[in-house]
Amino acid sequence: MKQPDLPGTPPKPKRKTWVTPFAESLERKTGMPPNVKRLMRELKTVKDATGDNYEAQYPRWLLFLRSVEARYASPTYFRTTYHMWTPEALHRRRVDDTLDRDLKRREKANMGRLRGPERDTQAIGALIADMERYSREVPEWLRKAAEHD
Repeated sequence: MKQPDLPGTPPKPKRKTWVTPFAESLERKTGMPPNVKRLMRELKTVKDATGDNYEAQYPRWLLFLRSVEARYASPTYFRTTYHMWTPEALHRRRVDDTLDRDLKRREKANMGRLRGPERDTQAIGALIADMERYSREVPEWLRKAAEHD
């Protein structure tokens, strides 16, 4: 039977393992100590499915934690959405969301003026211009993401 710590006795230091950075970052995000066994199980599942070792998973883990609200920060959600947590994938989602929003705004503004092929041609031209503009912004966005780490 384990003996309780005596008053005034310093607690034993926690042992550092490969899962420690994952657990500490999750605890910082959620404010609660994580279930380390569950975290290890989910990370091992990702490793087995993708072949990515834990060092390759950690940057994606940090992007995941930075991108989701604390209530959604769970190892299971990370495992099921693992493919989404790369800088390129996040940028594509941001560009897609922005292009969709811009296209809807333009359609709403031009709804009554243009009809048929003219409307489609203008929308496609605006979409191409936006895609070219956003593709030039990729390196700047990646540089900013790297500075935060």
